[in-house]
Amino acid sequence: MQEVIIPTMAISRRAMDGTKHEEESVNKSQVFITTAGFKGTFPYDKLIQFLVRMVTKPDKCMVLGGTWRLPVAVGL
Repeated sequence: MQEVIIPTMAISRRAMDGTKHEEESVNKSQVFITTAGFKGTFPYDKLIQFLVRMVTKPDKCMVLGGTWRLPVAVGL
């Protein structure tokens, strides 16, 4: 799935006048959203990868976390 989504999302966003601004940070960003998972799964491995990157390159990566209560409330 990653082979399909990332190339689709890798297109630079255009401004209202139709031009591209390569220095725009949004054009270089990726967003991963997941619920709690098990060790050894793709989402878990990605989380660890980004947590390490957030510590080593804090100006390039950010990880936001949420509470466990919402997934549990909806039965996940």
